[in-house]
Amino acid sequence: MVIAAFLVFYAGQVIFDMASSNYCGNLAIDYCAFWSAGKIANTNGYEQVYNLDRLWEIQQPIASKHMLPAQYAPVPVPYLPVFIAPFQLFALLDIVPGFWIWTIINLAGIIAYLVFFTRNIGQEKPIKIRALLLLILSLPVFLDLFQGQVNLWLMICTGEFLRKIMDDKPFPAGLWLGGLLIKPQILVLIIPMLLYKRSFSAIYGFAVSSFGLVLISLMLGGRTVFLQLLQLWIGYSGGLPSNYPESMMNWRMVAYNINALFYSQIGWWIAMPCLIVTSLLAIYQWKFSSNRLSVHFAVTILGTFAATSAVAWHSHFSMSMIMLPILLYLLSRDALPKRVFSLWVFLPPSLMLSVYIIASFIKMGLLPTSLYPILNLMSGLRGLILNIYILMWVTLFHHQTGQKKQQALSRFDE
Repeated sequence: MVIAAFLVFYAGQVIFDMASSNYCGNLAIDYCAFWSAGKIANTNGYEQVYNLDRLWEIQQPIASKHMLPAQYAPVPVPYLPVFIAPFQLFALLDIVPGFWIWTIINLAGIIAYLVFFTRNIGQEKPIKIRALLLLILSLPVFLDLFQGQVNLWLMICTGEFLRKIMDDKPFPAGLWLGGLLIKPQILVLIIPMLLYKRSFSAIYGFAVSSFGLVLISLMLGGRTVFLQLLQLWIGYSGGLPSNYPESMMNWRMVAYNINALFYSQIGWWIAMPCLIVTSLLAIYQWKFSSNRLSVHFAVTILGTFAATSAVAWHSHFSMSMIMLPILLYLLSRDALPKRVFSLWVFLPPSLMLSVYIIASFIKMGLLPTSLYPILNLMSGLRGLILNIYILMWVTLFHHQTGQKKQQALSRFDE
């Protein structure tokens, strides 16, 4: 029943956007950005891929059917050339068929990898098919497919990092971690954590794969491309219109929406202390789980990525797919509470449905348009609440485990 409800809810949104011919305006919005980057790379070379004016020329005619040309803001692709190269093939296809091919490939890849992962983690407790299906139907996966994102790659890299490091193979684990350079903000806490844990082999592996990806990108685009990419990253930090910071799952989103509600900068006075506390909680949990091969270490990785999603400057909810393999691993060890799993599955789509209902009332004139910032806040909170809850659970998990160890040692001393 729940699975059917998910399918109906997601299908309704896809059908609505298809009927509205809203490709690239909402449906497939990120795929269209990747497609346009691939097209520019094919025709003008990588030097123009990060040029917002050139992106506007490609994207505006196909994505702005419901707005004036002057209102359209291009969606940039702030990735290294090595990650853009595959989209040069998709740029040879028309956007709509290419998007659906991309979607089918990604959906098949998500299912295949998660099944592979569950079969290769040495399960102590069999994972129920229903639990696996609910994770596959979770909102981050739907958003990834709906928008045409690249989070399958991130999920594979995270899953293989976890699998290798739990098999006491830190160097290959680090090699996989380098794949996260496609969205380097994901590395903001996991790399310091590995340094804190003195997992230098994993750091060496990360350095090797990162150097290889940068070298290939340099060969593809040259030094000028890196300067242009750096300028684009600076633009991201300052805030580009198409970044949609109002719907992210981080503390930046909270500040942005509170500032919009109160026409002031008060949001930062609320968000910055929360961001600092979140980072400190992540660092606090690193001192636990000295055994890198224990379930406690996997819990620490989960908490670290949850904190990352909350503190990273650019963090959209579909990126949460990186946590799916970790959740499956903990499920296989009977180490994930039912309440955490249920919150992951049910809270985000519930908030999303509430946003749609309130937005409909606003469009019908039953509610004031001044409520739009609150809708943005609700959209962002679907991920932020989840991440903070997971981080708090991880912190409590380590604290309680530490107390049990101390009690056991006290009894032994007696």
